[in-house]
Amino acid sequence: MRLKQDLLSQLSQLKSERQSFEPHWRELANFTRPRSTRFIASEVNRGDRRNILVVIEDA
Repeated sequence: MRLKQDLLSQLSQLKSERQSFEPHWRELANFTRPRSTRFIASEVNRGDRRNILVVIEDA
């Protein structure tokens, strides 16, 4: 039973630590693959355009 509690505690700490990086990862994903699928599976389709950040090199 103690092992389960330790693992759940560690999972919670890792999730908390990960949250500080997610905005950076999302921003990087927007620039590297702006037309790709959602960054997080729980994000819903908002109906907006996902190619707004595409840079056209010829312009």
